[in-house]
Amino acid sequence: MPDRGHILIVDDEPNIRRLLSGVLADEGYSTESFDDAESLSSSLRAGPADLVLLDVCLPGASGMEWLRAAGADVPVVMMSGHANIDLALQAVRLGAVDFLEKPIAAERLLLAVSNVLERSRLAAENQRLRRQTGGELLGEGTALQELRRSIARIAP
Repeated sequence: MPDRGHILIVDDEPNIRRLLSGVLADEGYSTESFDDAESLSSSLRAGPADLVLLDVCLPGASGMEWLRAAGADVPVVMMSGHANIDLALQAVRLGAVDFLEKPIAAERLLLAVSNVLERSRLAAENQRLRRQTGGELLGEGTALQELRRSIARIAP
């Protein structure tokens, strides 16, 4: 089975790390697991990842503190066993792309991971296409000609 993405799992509970790694490995994802935010930072400095699953409560710096300080270039899905709406909203405001409440059902985990990785793939494809086209509108159809006229009229 081809590698579907590299996921970093950060949780202070070894059983949760093992469970998440196992579910993701069964679906073709490669994983690395850590028990604190400092190890996560070291791993990201050493090489890229496609996604981080990050627990809110960690020894040392919490997941929320890491998210606030890191401004991660990698998508982050927060996890918590003590979740509430305020915590989830705060995580999203800090840059998390999703929030999972523990215990995490395998189906919910896989759906979240799949959605986040697909969104990242589409964003990268969008950037590639913009670079290719120079950001210009391509085509000569009637609707596109009208759009160009509207832009020329409104832009000044």
